[in-house]
Parts: sequence; structure tokens; C-alpha cells
Amino acid sequence: MDFDYSRWSERLQELCRLHDVPGATLAIGVGGEVHEVAVGVLDKATGAPMGNDAMFQIGSITKVYTATAVMQLVAQGAVELDTRVCEVLSGFRVADPATTRYLTVRHLLSHTSGLENGVFPDVGSDDDCLERYLASCTDLGQLHPLGALGAYSHAGFLIAGRLVERLTGKVWESAVRDLLLDPLGLHDTVTRPDLADHARRVPGHRAPSAPALSSLDPGRVSAPVPTPAPLRWDTPRVMGPGSGFCATAGDMVRFAMAHMSDAESNLPPAAVKAMREPQAPMPCAWGGGYRGLGWRLYPGKHSSTYGHGGELPGLLTYLYAVENPSLAIALCSNGGDNMALRSDVRDDLAALAGVTVRRFEAPNTPADVDIEPFLGTYRCSPAEARLERDGSGIWLRPRFAGGGARGTLMPRETRLVPVTDTLLAGFECDGAYPIPVTLHVLPDGSRYIYARERTLRKVS
Repeated sequence: MDFDYSRWSERLQELCRLHDVPGATLAIGVGGEVHEVAVGVLDKATGAPMGNDAMFQIGSITKVYTATAVMQLVAQGAVELDTRVCEVLSGFRVADPATTRYLTVRHLLSHTSGLENGVFPDVGSDDDCLERYLASCTDLGQLHPLGALGAYSHAGFLIAGRLVERLTGKVWESAVRDLLLDPLGLHDTVTRPDLADHARRVPGHRAPSAPALSSLDPGRVSAPVPTPAPLRWDTPRVMGPGSGFCATAGDMVRFAMAHMSDAESNLPPAAVKAMREPQAPMPCAWGGGYRGLGWRLYPGKHSSTYGHGGELPGLLTYLYAVENPSLAIALCSNGGDNMALRSDVRDDLAALAGVTVRRFEAPNTPADVDIEPFLGTYRCSPAEARLERDGSGIWLRPRFAGGGARGTLMPRETRLVPVTDTLLAGFECDGAYPIPVTLHVLPDGSRYIYARERTLRKVS
């Protein structure tokens, strides 16, 4: 593929202006080469320009790296996917006795553990922080029974990180560097934000006083928001295996390309292929897809398309791979309407890959559905939200996040427009496009809301 740098640079600048995004980097891997584009500013406080060497906190994309490190150990025969966690981590215990006894490595990597997203107590930043976190999991509850649903669990990946420590005898950061980063030559990837070059590290940017949707005309999709200001936030060390990595867009693409290679010198082909095997269907009424091991698997006409997103305050990162044709894409942005930027760039790149992507839209006339059984309070500790109806429409409104909720992305105030009896279009106060929100019921009658790949369970 001939890469037209000017075209992509101009397009990315245009979209950043449209969506009030201070800066972004885009990397495309194709034909064994990595092409990179950077536009805008790295930090509005300093005016430093964005560069291809910019280091972004990649949030939950870290989980794919963690899963890959575990799969390296599987390939070495150190553990099996269906090994019970309690067999490796002596003394392991969560609130549910069945999960304590039967939780496997596969459950952790596929988000089918049923474990809550997690409360993260202050366990310090010493080398034993993951060990101390594991000792605090005795009260970690269940969103659903073990294996019943693919419900996002950050806590599950912290447990996986501790598993790596126990199997290797090394501190998490050293183990993952030895297993993964150094062998793959990922020199622009670090395991903790404080290890990133300060001058290259990108802060998030968030509007300081975006208006609440409830104060707006309910018919409006979005409203102007103040110019984003820099927002600096460090991922606590204990959260590292789930969201701690920093990387350039180019290094993210190199990591994805290693997953697409059949060369034994990169990653064991059988292990990475297993990561792309469907484990559990996504409880999403729009777009479908499956959980793999670490990866999210997307439906489509190609042999395999997979990816993952990462979100931290004011930052959005996105990694996507298409096996046929072999194409890897990473997009990183630092504020404004990050989601709208991602949607527009995704459409452009889908055309490049020959993949058809339908844009999710709200109907002109909302569907006539009975929402009453779903109204109430939903929780995924420590986040809680209310699904409510009032004179202006249907709303999902955050209520609280507990004191241990460092890094938890609360549900945002969202106006909901029914599309079908299980699917709603959610409009957030600072978003140009709706997000799909799914209402889900398990066979036992328990009710769930699924949005932004997070699951909340109805509790009252």
C-alpha cells in the first residue's frame, strides 16, 4: 500500500479541529512497514507539539499485553489455560466460594470470571503491591456467576498479573519486560507512567465545566463545551497489569503486527492464535462480537478482526488489527470529543482495509418499548448509576464511586433513546455521536446494562 502522508495528516488535523481534540497520533502497519502521523499539540499548557514519539497511557489495551505474557507462560508449559487460580496462588480467595475454587486462567483472560470490576485499596507502590492487592480480594464480589457472561473485570487482570509474578518469581514489571517487551523490541513501551520520558508523556485534556445533559434541550445531541485543559493523572502501580502501560502509537502497531506474524522469533503462533479464539459472546445488542483472550473479537467478512480500546481521564487509545489483509492501526488522542474522532477515523481506515463498518445511529422516532422492568439502580463496584425516566426522557445517571475507585470510569449522565426492546442510543453531554447501550437479562432473571464494554448489574 502506498501511504499518502499528506492526505492522512490533513484528514487527522481536520477531524481534530472538528472535535476539539488538542492532538493525536496515528500509526498504520501494513506490508511489514509502520507509517506514523502526528498532529496538534501534546500539552495545551506548554504548547509542545505532538510527535510520533509521544508516549500515551494506553489504559486497558494493557490487558492484551498482560494476556500475551500469560500466553507466553502457557506456551512454555508453566501453566495451562484451564489451571485453577487457587492451584497457583495459595491462599487466593474472593467473596464467592465457587469462584474461589473453580476460577481458571481462561476465566481471567476472557472476562468471564464474573468478578466485579474492582475496588482498589491503597496498597502502596512497593514491589509487593500486587501481592498485597490479592490479600484484599476476600470481599471482591460477583457481577454474575462464574462463566455466565462476558463482563469486563479490571480486577481479573490484576489477579493475572500476580499469577505472572508467582510463575516467574519476578516483580510484574520485570517479568513482562523479559517475557514480552524486550523480545519484541518494544523500546517505546514502558510498564508504568512514571517510567516514561516526562517530555514525551501526553496528559489528557478535559473540559472543566461541560454542561449537564439534563440542563439542555432534550432534542439536542450535543452542546458546545469549554476548551479542554490539561489533566494529569498517574495510574497507581497496583493497577499496572490492567491499565498501566505507556507507549507510542508506532510501538502499539508493532505489538499487533507481532501477533499477526507466524515467525516463532516473535510470539509462539499457537499461543497467539488461541488468543483470537472466541471465548464468550459480547452482551451487546449492536455489532455483536466475542471476547477472546485479552482481545475483543469483531464480526466481519474477514478471517479475523480484533482489537481493544483504552480510556483514561481525557485520553483515548485504540488498537485494531485485520488479518486479511494484514493491517494494524493505532490511534491515540488527548481530549475533546475523543470518541467522535475515533469513530470518524475508524470509518476512513475501515475503507482502507476493505471492512464495512456500520455507524450506530438513533432512530428519528424512538421505539415504543416497555422500559419499566429495567428502571432502578445498577452497580459494578464501586460505580453506581440510576436508570430513570422523567418528563424529559430516559436517563442513565451516575450516583457515586467509592473511595477506592481510583481509575474507575463512572457512567456519565447519558440520555437514552430506545432503538429496540434491548438496545438504546446513549447521548453523553460532550459526545457528538451516540453509543450503544444494551439491556440484558440472564436466565435467572437478573438484569444488566452494558455500555462502553462495562457491565452494571441491577441491584434495586
